[in-house]
Amino acid sequence: MTFDRTRATPCLFRTTPASWGVARVVRLGAVLLASFSFVLAGTASSQEASRASGGEHPALVLGHVAELDSAILGERRRLLVHLPNGYANSGWRRYPVLVLLDGASNLKHVVGNLHALAEGGMVPRTIVVGVENTDRWRDLTPRRVEGMVTSGGGASFLSFLTKELLPWIDARYRTTGYRVLEGHSLGGLTALEALRAQPDTFDAVIALSPSLEVDGGASYAAFREFLDARERLDARLYLALADERVERPWFDRLELELGKRAPVGLAWQAQRFPDDDHASVRVTGGLAGLRFVFRD
Repeated sequence: MTFDRTRATPCLFRTTPASWGVARVVRLGAVLLASFSFVLAGTASSQEASRASGGEHPALVLGHVAELDSAILGERRRLLVHLPNGYANSGWRRYPVLVLLDGASNLKHVVGNLHALAEGGMVPRTIVVGVENTDRWRDLTPRRVEGMVTSGGGASFLSFLTKELLPWIDARYRTTGYRVLEGHSLGGLTALEALRAQPDTFDAVIALSPSLEVDGGASYAAFREFLDARERLDARLYLALADERVERPWFDRLELELGKRAPVGLAWQAQRFPDDDHASVRVTGGLAGLRFVFRD
């Protein structure tokens, strides 16, 4: 399946419960993933990965590690890069890109979800670039958070994504130009901020349990103003929430505002997963989000 973003028809999706089908796929995927020892290696060499696992069993290499010196952030950032099956032998083929926040903790299940969906033809094979953290509270908070000394550096981090990371990806890999940003918790907050502050950068955003509460609603208010001012936005937005008391009021408000003020062209969906918690919704919500952002 080749995803043609020119065929994506914007439409409005309202809140839906998590389906039993999604839950079954996720549980099966978790069992399969647990059966393997994933190794992040500096190269795609299966022999080196095997030695890293003690040489007792062949290792399944999930991706490779790259580094990018950022002039904007003034530091070197580690990137976890997954190239889809068949990439090396498809010299002409190009692929969409998913930029993944909190890459070290999220890469395994995101790649597992993508692989399962791509094998069934539900989504295209996709390049994944996970961004490792150095100072999470600095990078993934668009505004200052009381009590967190380094918070509020989100604008610089988004500039890093747009001006340094994305050109770096496009220069090294065969990309289609279709870009997805996925984040969870503070990463979900940052994903929403990216859609607001740089609406033409990413074609789709997956925001899982976004932490809109951390700055007292300032980021929510800014997003609401953005919805009021923006007449058209050709993008997709997927939101997910687990059984979470703290995040729920802000999630409800955001859904209400989207229902009233979503710009023309914005396809969006807000979905609740009452059987999941803040951690597990990364898998269930992430799976549903991938289906949504790549839906024809």
